[in-house]
Order: sequence, then structure tokens, then C-alpha cells
Amino acid sequence: MIDYAEPLIKAEEKLKKIYQACIEKRPCDAMELCLEAIVDLRAVYSAIHHDVERKDPNPVGIWNLKDLA
Repeated sequence: MIDYAEPLIKAEEKLKKIYQACIEKRPCDAMELCLEAIVDLRAVYSAIHHDVERKDPNPVGIWNLKDLA
């Protein structure tokens, strides 16, 4: 099973740190944290996408827009 909870929690923590870095006027730290949060969110997206494809290899929706037409 691919778990999306751990990277989602990490992304949430990084978002809080990004906010704090912005308030403290540390833009370089905020940008670096943004990149790290993007990596975590990409892991979450991949886990969710894998779960959807495992349940239905040809879903209609955001993962397969060509079937909507």
C-alpha cells in the first residue's frame, strides 16, 4: 500500500514554516521550503494517483480528461 499521509503531514509542516519565514522576511528560506513542499506534494499526488489507477485503471475524471469529451 502506498501511504500519502506522511508526505502530506510533511508538506503541511513546511507550509507553516514557509509562512513563518515570510513573516520574518527570510525569502531565501521560504523559497527553499517551497521547493521541499512541492516534492512532498508530488509524492502525495503520486500516491493518490496510484491508488485511483489500482482501483480503476481507466477512471473518468481529473486523471483521464480525454474520456470526458
